[in-house]
Amino acid sequence: MPQSGFFFARHGETRANAENRRSGGDDDSPLTDRGRWQSRRLAEQVMALDDPQPGLILTAPLTRTLTTVRLINGRLKLPVKIDGRLRERHMGSWNQACRRQTEPAMNRMPRPPDGESRLAFKRRVLRVLSSIIVLSDHWPLVISSRGVSRVLLECLDEHGTDGLPNASLLRIRVDSDSPLKLHATEQPLLRLK
Repeated sequence: MPQSGFFFARHGETRANAENRRSGGDDDSPLTDRGRWQSRRLAEQVMALDDPQPGLILTAPLTRTLTTVRLINGRLKLPVKIDGRLRERHMGSWNQACRRQTEPAMNRMPRPPDGESRLAFKRRVLRVLSSIIVLSDHWPLVISSRGVSRVLLECLDEHGTDGLPNASLLRIRVDSDSPLKLHATEQPLLRLK
C-alpha cells in the first residue's frame, strides 16, 4: 500500500562548509573535491534503498545543490524539478562570515543584516515541503542545504540541531492525519565523514 513521504539529502561539502563560513541562499559556494566524492557515494546509497524508491528529485537552484543532483542523477536517471523555495536561508551581509563569530548574534537576532528572518525562512520551507508530499510508491528525493535540514529536524522534534552533515540522507514518513507531522523512519541512512 502506498505511503506518504519523501527522502531528504543535504548537498556535498562546499568550500564555505570546509572553511566553516556562512553561505546562504543568496550566495553560491561550489562543491569541494570531497563534496563531489560525497555526492557520488550518496548516489550509491540512494540506489540501494528498499521500497519506496525515489521517483523524482527536487532541488534548489544553487550550484552546490545542482552539482550534487548531477552527480547523483548520473546513476539514477530521475526527472529533476528545481524549486527556488528550497534555497538556503538568505544570509545577506553575513555570507562568507565565520560561523563561530556570527553564531551568538544569529541566536539573538531574528534576521541577519540584509538577510531573511528565521520565521520567513521556516514558513517558506514548510510550504514547499507540504506541497511535495504525495501518496505514492515513488517518493521525491529533496536535495537542499543545512538550513532546510534544520527546519526539517525541528519538525521531527530534533531541537538544538545544527542540521544534517553534508551528504546525509533521511527517509521521512508523513502522517496522513497531519501533513506537517513528520517522522524519521530511522537514523540518517548515510553520514559521510
